[in-house]
Amino acid sequence: MNVMLEIGKFYLKSLTKMREASALFLSKLFTRPDIQKRGVLSQYVNDVVKKLKAIGHNPMDNFLVCGLYESLTNIFKRVQRS
Repeated sequence: MNVMLEIGKFYLKSLTKMREASALFLSKLFTRPDIQKRGVLSQYVNDVVKKLKAIGHNPMDNFLVCGLYESLTNIFKRVQRS
């Protein structure tokens, strides 16, 4: 699971459709019941917030920001509200 999570995070900064696929993959990963029991989702959201606060003014960081927001959007669309 950790390897899949790291691969998903890696492609969030991609310039291609891989970013969208990675965001969708992460949303499906976090909505699995066995993954939700581990509490990985809250850790991921906290990591995303830290990354967004630490983003600089490098133009290449814009793609990472888009990927992070897209992953959060897909996750919040799919995950249980409770």
